[in-house]
Amino acid sequence: MSESCFLIRSCAPVFMGVKPSAYIRLGTEDIAVLGELMQYCPMRLRAIDACSENPAFIYIPQLLERAFRQPGVQYFLQSIGYGGAYVEDYVRELVRRIQGAYRKRNFFPHEIGIFLGYPLEDVLGFWLSQGRHAKMQGAWKVYSDIGRAAEIQYFYREAVRVVDIAVHEGYTLKDVVRSFWQGCKLPDVPASDRMRS
Repeated sequence: MSESCFLIRSCAPVFMGVKPSAYIRLGTEDIAVLGELMQYCPMRLRAIDACSENPAFIYIPQLLERAFRQPGVQYFLQSIGYGGAYVEDYVRELVRRIQGAYRKRNFFPHEIGIFLGYPLEDVLGFWLSQGRHAKMQGAWKVYSDIGRAAEIQYFYREAVRVVDIAVHEGYTLKDVVRSFWQGCKLPDVPASDRMRS
């Protein structure tokens, strides 16, 4: 399996279980690599199927559910039209909105930040200020707790660094992901399990 620097840069935090999801554009080779990695990592892939750029949303249901349980998140998502009892219901609606943004050239659904693991306060700050006047910028624009955001972004960077070093030392991406997930146990929360508000 050839390694993809793009996949490492954009998805290592998901592969290493520190980020619930990633929104990426996939090449044909990347799809094959992700298919192999999904044998070891509990992630799922939803193709957006809206344009020639092959956008996709990859996510780990257990981590996404944890993100949805943060204070105010489900209330906010429900207030803008999301609903359902399952993680997959929310993902399906997000994908539908992304497809609509591509097809109708609508506004991109900025609530995707919640799905990507960003704090609700920063997602709302970005939305309300139209992306201006951030206190800090990194993996996302920060409008609230800089210390908390810096810590989360540190772990994202560390995941990329660790995977990159391992691959440069001769391990395959599959080796790294398999090794990590063999030692990890997430609570078993399949998409069919109910979410509680």
